[in-house]
Amino acid sequence: MTGKNHSKVNWEETTWEGNRLLQLRRSLALDVHQRLENLESMCDIYRHMQKLRVEGKMRYRSIQEKNQ
Repeated sequence: MTGKNHSKVNWEETTWEGNRLLQLRRSLALDVHQRLENLESMCDIYRHMQKLRVEGKMRYRSIQEKNQ
């Protein structure tokens, strides 16, 4: 990463806690429409992954499936 935009790293955001807070700040900055669009996208991804699991194309099993 070179250039002006990437030269300054906020090291506090590189920890687990710092990144969690960064993601929280970013999500709180979204308006309702953007939040609903994100939720819809996440639901689409979930449905696609469920379809792959049913078709046997998922690489990883759920924890419940592993314990059976």
